[in-house]
Amino acid sequence: MGVIRFRSNRSGVVLLALCALVFTGCGGGGGTSADAAGGGGGAASCDTTLFSGGVRDATSAELMTYDQTYTGNTGSLDGSFNFIPDAALTLVFGANGSLSYNGAAQTVTSICYETAVPQLVVHYGASGHVDLDTNGDFTGVGPDGTTIIRSGTTPVATVPDAPTGVTATAASTSQVDLGWSAVSGATGYRIYRSTTSGQAVGSMTDVLGGSTQAGTTYSNTGLTASTAYYYKIVAVNATGDSAASTEVSATTDAAGGGGGTPSVWTPHTETGWFFSDMLWDGAQFVGVTNASGGAGVVGTSTDGVSWTLRTMFNGSGIAKSGSTYLVVGVAAATGSDIRTSTDTVNWPNPGVVVGIEKAVGNDSLFVGFSGGSNVGAGQSLDIKSSADGITWTTRHTVTAAANEAVFSFKPVWNGSTFLISGYSWDTTVLPYTFSNFVLTSADGINWTRTNTSDAGRVIWNGTQFVMISSTKKYTSTDGITWSAGTNHNLTDIGSPIIGLDFVDWTGTEYVGFTGGGGTSIKIWTSADAITWTSQTSTPTQAVSCGAGSGSLYVAGGLQFTITSP
Repeated sequence: MGVIRFRSNRSGVVLLALCALVFTGCGGGGGTSADAAGGGGGAASCDTTLFSGGVRDATSAELMTYDQTYTGNTGSLDGSFNFIPDAALTLVFGANGSLSYNGAAQTVTSICYETAVPQLVVHYGASGHVDLDTNGDFTGVGPDGTTIIRSGTTPVATVPDAPTGVTATAASTSQVDLGWSAVSGATGYRIYRSTTSGQAVGSMTDVLGGSTQAGTTYSNTGLTASTAYYYKIVAVNATGDSAASTEVSATTDAAGGGGGTPSVWTPHTETGWFFSDMLWDGAQFVGVTNASGGAGVVGTSTDGVSWTLRTMFNGSGIAKSGSTYLVVGVAAATGSDIRTSTDTVNWPNPGVVVGIEKAVGNDSLFVGFSGGSNVGAGQSLDIKSSADGITWTTRHTVTAAANEAVFSFKPVWNGSTFLISGYSWDTTVLPYTFSNFVLTSADGINWTRTNTSDAGRVIWNGTQFVMISSTKKYTSTDGITWSAGTNHNLTDIGSPIIGLDFVDWTGTEYVGFTGGGGTSIKIWTSADAITWTSQTSTPTQAVSCGAGSGSLYVAGGLQFTITSP
């Protein structure tokens, strides 16, 4: 480790810099002004009032010795004066005494030579200074006050301290809100969850699936009612992960919370638009609609009844990653089949076509697919991922002749795993023979295909994946190994092959919709996805999407929404 040098300027302000071990001293070093040679041909002269030790002007020959490019890092010091790097930097010092910082020329106010080290000490701008060594090492302060350093003995960055002040508060039947104090030197935080107290983080669920949370709050959704959840927070930086925080816990609200009975469903008729997908963003429902003639809209609502609608384009899917909203499946005739927004109001046209029909997002990534949801020769299941919603990379694809399509309404993200259910068939054999599979991924980039005995709609209920086929319910905790299946009592379902037109977990119960565009729609509810009870409703078209806030669930279809409670 180096030592800390304090240098006083003429106004009494203490300037701090790190000195690497390659330096033999931090004071000034001997010499008199008689050694100077005019500051190197017009360069700034030495301001001796900045120093408590002996310094002098540099000679022209000495300036030429330091005529080189210096590369290093910006960063900060922690409480133990360990250097925490955060970005690369470049300094260029010229033989004429000039200096540039990351390509920007600086006004040099003083150049002093210390013979005991030896080194040049250059002051520039309003408050920047740097100590240059002939072997390319340097320490100092950038023009923005940031610590800068490059040395073979640069102090090694340490992992951050464990987070403190961690709190967990149940917000609904399916949501727990977390908060913690910021940790010095941390660039992000990992969140671990368990339904068993006292677990090490390696045995807990990584809520963010390998990603990190930048801020110090997080809402963990999709949980099970009346369930105790235990959390630990870990701080992260470039060096590694901190120790885990003290464990905290919260128990989600009991089913039926929110002031109503979950199985009481109320239809609300609208006109001229059709919800194709929606989500709950923590403050409001956001839905995208399709309509003939391209008159689709994005709508927002806090109650699922009164919607603020913005006419602009058709869309088949909506997702949110971090602070970015994404609409996919837009008519390509508009110049792009995607739109992104940070406020749900402004949706600029990026002018790119990506071919995604449905998508889902976590804190750092969007995952989307194309391939259609109905049997038809020549379909191809493509999976793509994107960090910003605009630039996409294909992660899984098959040729059209392979005939793969999806059962999923959209990709499922459970906090650690993406999952897409699908099926394939061989057109060279009549009658067609179908096979079923799921594709899973921890990072949205690398995917594993697992064959399954049956296929159906797949959802996450807070503790496990649930697949509901036309005849059975299957479960899996990892999306790869599935239970043998249990027969359910659903009748009059939307499709004899696929099953329910739409199914979801509301946070308090399973809900399924059938009707398929016929003259009557049925709402099915169940506590276990095996024994279902039929509800009644007045809408006459199929439900295609839904989302829950924890206390309110909203389903959408053609010219209507249905809410519960």
